Amino acid sequence: MNGNQSQLRRKLAGLPWHGIEPDDRLTRAINAAAELRHDSRDAPRRLKII
Repeated sequence: MNGNQSQLRRKLAGLPWHGIEPDDRLTRAINAAAELRHDSRDAPRRLKII
């Protein structure tokens, strides 16, 4: 499953996220979830942003 997650993360990195409103809740939730898998130690702090 790690291989698929890495592939998905690379795919998401190539999408034009900059064209989306930075305070869009869904976008922030998606970014938080992606970073959650990357570094779960920061999970509580990142989730407070949503």
